Amino acid sequence: MTFGAASIFRPDARIAGPDVAEPLDELLSCWRGHLARVTDFGGDDTSALVTWPSRDIGGAAALLRHGLAPLSVVAARTAGRHPARDPGKARETC
Repeated sequence: MTFGAASIFRPDARIAGPDVAEPLDELLSCWRGHLARVTDFGGDDTSALVTWPSRDIGGAAALLRHGLAPLSVVAARTAGRHPARDPGKARETC
C-alpha cells in the first residue's frame, strides 16, 4: 500500500454527554481486548485509527492514556471570520 496499511482497524466511537472521558476509556479498553483476539490481520502492515473531533477535548486524556497520539489535525474557524490581515502588506495574488 502506498499511503496506508494493508489492514486498518477503526472503531466507530459515538459518545455523547457531558463526560466522554470515562465511556471512551472503557470503549478503548474493550477495543484493545478485541484487537488482541483478532487473528486475521496484516501483521506488521496493520494500523489502528481513531477519529475524534479536535474541538471535543474531553476525550483527549483517554486517547493519550491508551497510547494514541494525533497524526493529523484539521483546523476550523467559525463562518464569516477571516484571518487578520496586515494592512501594511500588499495583497498577494495567484
